[in-house]
Amino acid sequence: MSHNEIHNHFIHMCVLPTTKRLRDLKYPSQIIGVSSRRLTEDEYGEFYNAGLDDLRDEGTPLSPDSMKFIVTSVLPSKPSNGHQN
Repeated sequence: MSHNEIHNHFIHMCVLPTTKRLRDLKYPSQIIGVSSRRLTEDEYGEFYNAGLDDLRDEGTPLSPDSMKFIVTSVLPSKPSNGHQN
């Protein structure tokens, strides 16, 4: 199998069903996908239709800006009363 075939198999057998299942279970947090290659418009559509919030397909390794975006997107917001937990 080529890298592309493995990538496509993994997306359709693991990533899309898992994302959809999390959304069906009302999973409240952001789901952000990361791909090692550029995706087609059809592939983007499949991800977003499954419930993905965002997708980074700039390749690997991820840029520092993408890592910062992902981390800040999934961290809980600070308490509004000013107290740290």
